[in-house]
Amino acid sequence: ARRQAPVRSSPLPGHPGRPETPTTIDLHGRNREEAVAALDAFVNDAILAGHSRVVVIHGRSGGRVKHAVDRRLKDLPVHAFHVDASNPGVTIVDL
Repeated sequence: ARRQAPVRSSPLPGHPGRPETPTTIDLHGRNREEAVAALDAFVNDAILAGHSRVVVIHGRSGGRVKHAVDRRLKDLPVHAFHVDASNPGVTIVDL
């Protein structure tokens, strides 16, 4: 007979079995396309989890990923976003 997997308690109300959704994503080492795809999924999950603010770490070198992140955030359903004043490699996003 097959054993059933144990039922885990839900870390998020209304999301049975869904793992806790992070509030930070690190896009280091990704190209623009990979970064935008990861950003889309991250923002979607954060909105569904009910987060009001998230952090996107894109780094400073070259600025290609940062510019891709900025362009994409303009098209996503976010309230506002800005570069962290103390770290230009980080963007703060208000959902």
